[in-house]
Amino acid sequence: MGPLTALQAEIKLALIKMRRYPLQTLSSLIVLYILFTGLFYGSRAISTGDLLPPSEGLAGQAIVGFFLWYLALFAIDSMSQAIGEEAQTGTLEQFYLARWDFAVMLFFRFLASLVASMVMAIPLFLLLKLSTGATTRLDPIWALLIVGTTTVGLCGFGYLLAGLTLLFKRLGNAISIVQFGLLFLALTPLERLSPPLQFIASTLPLAQGVKLLRIALDQGSSLSIPLLQMLLLIANSLAYLTIGLLWFRRAEKVAREHGLMSHY
Repeated sequence: MGPLTALQAEIKLALIKMRRYPLQTLSSLIVLYILFTGLFYGSRAISTGDLLPPSEGLAGQAIVGFFLWYLALFAIDSMSQAIGEEAQTGTLEQFYLARWDFAVMLFFRFLASLVASMVMAIPLFLLLKLSTGATTRLDPIWALLIVGTTTVGLCGFGYLLAGLTLLFKRLGNAISIVQFGLLFLALTPLERLSPPLQFIASTLPLAQGVKLLRIALDQGSSLSIPLLQMLLLIANSLAYLTIGLLWFRRAEKVAREHGLMSHY
């Protein structure tokens, strides 16, 4: 079985799960819609004391950040969830008997989850635009480049969590804390944070990608994006991918040495 066949099988499996459980898919969209509107209008009511519709630019920035967080929500969880499910059913060791390296199989699972989340994200994105009246003047090619580069870093972050799952099997609320921490980064402009927090936040995945998307959204042109900021995003994503893979390999070695592969 070639790599494309394995990737196609993972994508097909992810899409079949979405189709087989339509109520779960629909309820997920509703929950995410309520979460965004609650956070967006709730924060406005607290800060300004009214629930009037915000400016189109502000709404567009919030939607762009939420959209990128939504992709991260599924992408980050896909690897650790795959390991947890296989460990619980006792089939984790079978992955190491497969033709492809386990890290490669997890990468295929990551891509499949990304594709499935994109299918769900499109109607959610349109619904949020209609609800808020936001305008998004983004260059599609440049937006895909920023999102694609950001997901490279998210993949590395996924390997970090996957390595922890190999050792501890169930991370539970730890992943939820990470996901909601990233939601804070996605909805809060870094400029509003104190300088120390700005520096810390800028080193985390997702933050730099959201920042560049907001710049492109404000200016309406890809030419407005500073080259240095784009290079920082690339460096950040590659660093997370490298560190994530190294940590995952180390976690694999420790799990084998201590017999944790079959332990749940």
